[in-house]
Amino acid sequence: MIYIVEMKRYYVDQKVLLRKNLLLGQVVRILPNGNLLVSFYENNIFKYEVVTDDAEIVEEKEYEVIRHRINTINKLLGDT
Repeated sequence: MIYIVEMKRYYVDQKVLLRKNLLLGQVVRILPNGNLLVSFYENNIFKYEVVTDDAEIVEEKEYEVIRHRINTINKLLGDT
């Protein structure tokens, strides 16, 4: 049995957080096969990447959890 899983709805100019480098990117184009062309800066170099799966993008709820953990760690490190 083959399951076809579609990506969530994204739109052009939408800001997304890329999982592999936690950099903020922007959807430039939605390709005909449903993949996303995302632009971002890495070390002051402008790059493009094709995102083929939802797992490559951090969701907003998940980002909030990550941000909270980072803030907690920073507070602990700052108290020493």
